[in-house]
Amino acid sequence: MAKILSIVMSGEKAKVKMALNFTSGMLKQGKDVKLMFWGPSEGVIAEDAELQEELNKISAAVHPLACVNFARNNNLEEKLKGKIDLQPIGSYIMQSVDEGYSLLSF
Repeated sequence: MAKILSIVMSGEKAKVKMALNFTSGMLKQGKDVKLMFWGPSEGVIAEDAELQEELNKISAAVHPLACVNFARNNNLEEKLKGKIDLQPIGSYIMQSVDEGYSLLSF
């Protein structure tokens, strides 16, 4: 079975929403999918109530994460805490690749 790590980097709301919709669809099909926000997408998800609502619908199944360093450097850490797991993501990406995950970026 395919394993996918969706990396959401875009600061465009439409692309972030597309990543959330894709992840939701894959989860409904029983696929192994991970969701990670990195860079400008962290600001979008921190500020947009509609996207946060969509994220809440899938959070229990996908356990989203975001880059703690980007969040900290852009004053987003408090806004993201409790919604998204914050951690350094470089090693997480490499671990996911080692586990056989394919990378898909938005």
